[in-house]
Amino acid sequence: MAANQQPRKTGTDTQNKAILVGGGFIAGLIVGVIIMNFTGSTGSTGGSRGSGAPAPITGTQEQGPDRVKLSRDIAQLEDIVKKDPRNYQALVQIGNDYFDLGEAQKSVDAYNKALAIKGDDPNVLTDMGVMYRQLKDFPKALAAFRKAAAASPTHPQSRMNIGIVLMHDMNDKPGAIAAWEDYLRVAPNDPNAENIRRSLDELRGQAGGGTDLDKAARELGQQANSPAAK
Repeated sequence: MAANQQPRKTGTDTQNKAILVGGGFIAGLIVGVIIMNFTGSTGSTGGSRGSGAPAPITGTQEQGPDRVKLSRDIAQLEDIVKKDPRNYQALVQIGNDYFDLGEAQKSVDAYNKALAIKGDDPNVLTDMGVMYRQLKDFPKALAAFRKAAAASPTHPQSRMNIGIVLMHDMNDKPGAIAAWEDYLRVAPNDPNAENIRRSLDELRGQAGGGTDLDKAARELGQQANSPAAK
């Protein structure tokens, strides 16, 4: 992105981006992370990359991306990569910019090139998983999130997303419950933790009563519609 702006930070200072899908458990929330980009640059927004309303999966910002600026930035980054094919930060930022544009396959391609250089970055793996989910390649999305969780014992976004894919996309409710229990173990004070905690309690109760968990999930999804998108 523009070279006069400051790089984003990773770790505890990382901002979240969220993707909303209609009708899903926890309102279909799926969370990624914003990655530090190449030296001296930043993304097109300081906040969420996610759509602000329940909708088909999208990688756009709430007010829409500046497509002209992002395309220009991608071209500049690709020139950097031509000269330095192992420029990890430039490859990650290309993936981030294509994420913002909603170009899921191009974003995945860039992230994969970056991960070939540094394969254990949980933030990049999580963002790539979000893009795989947009492509509806749920096994690869799940694999990316699980690899991110394995790479970092305290990474909350990947653990939350494991549960979302298992519950919403793969109909594995016991697996989703286990993933969210792991999420709460590592991030009990995360902004989404209370919603997940209440939802897990409801799911366990509904399961014990032999009621329809899909119906319970839909009802809970309507209640838990406050994703940590900022």
